[in-house]
Amino acid sequence: MQVQEYKEHNFRLLICSESDRFEIERLSPIEHIGYLQMYDRDGRLEIRDLWINEEPEDFRGKGFGSILIEHAFEYAKEKRMDYIFGHTQKDDYRVHRFYEKCGFKVFIDNRYDRAWFLYPSNGGLMNTPDFDQLAKLGGLGNELGIYEFN
Repeated sequence: MQVQEYKEHNFRLLICSESDRFEIERLSPIEHIGYLQMYDRDGRLEIRDLWINEEPEDFRGKGFGSILIEHAFEYAKEKRMDYIFGHTQKDDYRVHRFYEKCGFKVFIDNRYDRAWFLYPSNGGLMNTPDFDQLAKLGGLGNELGIYEFN
């Protein structure tokens, strides 16, 4: 496990390379803030879970999720992955806005009641992704009816 401390901001990032997981915690007093779980899916990085603690102190909206996403961007770039993707609930607009703010493009999938978020890790313009392939990688099947979220 690799640890990066940011003492001036009172947190540290734990990079668990053996499990493709980043954890973030406050230094003083020590408290778990959140984590990001990700998987390599055929040269694409899937964000499976991003969680920020709300109890006993609410850490949401304080930039910790963005810190974790930035490290996922760096990880994908180092591994030369094509893009980063994931999905969330179709009607969770707060989460949609979060991913858009981080640079992702959000698409709504009416068939599976999901919202896909995608980011090109190579920094280039993203061509229209193969949603059937994403659904297969994410374990959702294919034949999707998707339109862009505005």
